[in-house]
Amino acid sequence: MRIKIALLFVLISFSPLVFAKNRLKDLPVKYRMWLERDARYIITDRERDVFLKLKTNKERNFFIKMFWKMRDPTPGTPKNEFKEEHYRRLAMAEKLFRDEGMPGWKTDRGKIYIILGKPQDIERYDGMGKFYPAEVWYYQGAPARNLPPQFRIVFYQETGTMEYKLYYPGIDGPQKIIPNYAGNPFNNEEGYNIIKQYEPALANALMSLIPGEAPTNYSSARSSLIISQIERSAYENVNTEYADKILNMKGIVEVEASTIYVPNQSEIEIFKNPQGFYTAHFSISPKKFSIISYGDNYYTALEVYSRVVNQKGETMWEQTNLMELNFTPSQVQRLKRSSVQIEGVIPVVKGKYDVTILLKNKTSKEFSAIEKRIKVPGEKDFVISSLGMSNSFKEVSPGIFIKPFRAGNIQFYPYSDKTFRSSEEPVLYGEVNLPKGNSPRSVRLKIHLEEEEGKYKNDFLSKISDPTIGLFYCKFGKLPPGSYTATVFLYYGDLKMDQRETDFLITPLYYKPTPFIISKIVGGNEFFKVYLSLAKQWYNTGNFERAEKYYKKVFNLAKDKAPSIEGLMETYFQMGKKENVLKVFASSKNKTSYMCYIAGKVLYEEGNLKEAIKVLEQGFRKNSVDLRIINLLAEAHLKAGNKTNARLLFKRSLSIDPKQEVIRKELEALR
Repeated sequence: MRIKIALLFVLISFSPLVFAKNRLKDLPVKYRMWLERDARYIITDRERDVFLKLKTNKERNFFIKMFWKMRDPTPGTPKNEFKEEHYRRLAMAEKLFRDEGMPGWKTDRGKIYIILGKPQDIERYDGMGKFYPAEVWYYQGAPARNLPPQFRIVFYQETGTMEYKLYYPGIDGPQKIIPNYAGNPFNNEEGYNIIKQYEPALANALMSLIPGEAPTNYSSARSSLIISQIERSAYENVNTEYADKILNMKGIVEVEASTIYVPNQSEIEIFKNPQGFYTAHFSISPKKFSIISYGDNYYTALEVYSRVVNQKGETMWEQTNLMELNFTPSQVQRLKRSSVQIEGVIPVVKGKYDVTILLKNKTSKEFSAIEKRIKVPGEKDFVISSLGMSNSFKEVSPGIFIKPFRAGNIQFYPYSDKTFRSSEEPVLYGEVNLPKGNSPRSVRLKIHLEEEEGKYKNDFLSKISDPTIGLFYCKFGKLPPGSYTATVFLYYGDLKMDQRETDFLITPLYYKPTPFIISKIVGGNEFFKVYLSLAKQWYNTGNFERAEKYYKKVFNLAKDKAPSIEGLMETYFQMGKKENVLKVFASSKNKTSYMCYIAGKVLYEEGNLKEAIKVLEQGFRKNSVDLRIINLLAEAHLKAGNKTNARLLFKRSLSIDPKQEVIRKELEALR
């Protein structure tokens, strides 16, 4: 049985290695050499894994650029000192150690030289046949790398080889460098005493890498940990979050647009609008926020990209907003003392989605990102649809606009990091999705609040304060410092329907700056964009009745906007309401090529070839490279008996895209 378990472990461990080697073999030489030589000793396992999963050279170039950026000690300057020093060490390792029968950077001495740089001193021992030739390298420690203030590294050269091997005190022992050693291979003290007869300083170094430490078996084991820490120190403090963002956002993050990944703290909650639709409210607080100055003016340009993807991986909706911001000198001073929190809203429809929000700082080439899975409830779902924490709230006057973290007439002020001062009185808030026919009076909300270490525990009761959106909130008052979990239980009568929890922190710090909030508000004149977004999403889910409802709202608010007309025509076509398609088309003053295509398709399917050709030719004049229009117009001419026009149109279609085999066969049939 033990043999089977061991074999299973080998198979499981070996499989990823095989896949990694296969992916490495498929890399172009340039990128394989970068991974295997340039970044060999300083890349993390996660970074390496991500790099091997990238598909294009453009993605790999971007990754490499980001790789060095994340290690730049002075990111605001033109030079990257880390990168320059690394390549200098790489070149020196190649020059100094290439006589060992392999490239210098592949040797053990080359590895240590690349990681730690030139040693402060080197002691060399030839052995004179008593022990193998050895070198002891001395270094000053680096506290940031968790290394001792002073330490040394030992290399030894076995007889008959050119290679100097790295010596591991707790594994090898002094006897490892004694030729033909016949004693106990595990007795380090015996090996130590033999070497000490000839070179006491070397014997001490073989037992402990820390100068002055008493040579014991314990010191040998501790020294092996130093070797392990040296190898880890090359990448241990690197934030590899950027690598996952590159992998998850391929095709979104462009090298030209953003070159520095900035970690962030974020929040996304689902809110119901009093008009009945849902929006996802988000906040993102990047750990670094850059602005530029010109004279007494301060400026930055932010690009906020949002994408909603369903569980099949299909993009339901995406949008890019540009925010150009100017700051006063007093605001800049506040920015220096506090974090920045950017807030916005995304219209969403029923379903489970992966939401991606990409924040690009166009002036500083920085980007930050949120990725979160959300669930938007349906009409029959009796659930807690949102749950968050706020440092305060206030009632606001009614108005036709959508503001982040406003629920009905209550405005909440959440912190992205969910960290509150002990002087603040945090508020828990959320919404219940209450199906029609159920009374809000029968809803009970029990909230259990508990501090992680048991310093505080309490229960609260809450009720729905705004039945139109299912809003509830609960004031906790001042709390002692600690890490808290608030669990909300939803009851309908005595029946438990749902439960959710959220974590937050009360910090003992007296001063914690309030974030500088940059909020994107959707005004009444922009509601057509919200309705258009909802219409597109309902259309993409296949719910054409709901899509029609919102396209009509868009149409009423912006009759001259092409997206509303195109969307409404598209929806009517899918619903089989062909007469409505033609009515909307006829009412449009500025007909686009796509409107012509949809109307032409309806006329073609109804057999009205004369009108279909007339409408499609109108679309062709507007867009002479649209293959949908060209091919359908050719089919209409062919069906009407005009083979000459059909032949010319099929030829044009193939000149634009030669890979259309069906069109090619139709053209050959006309010859």
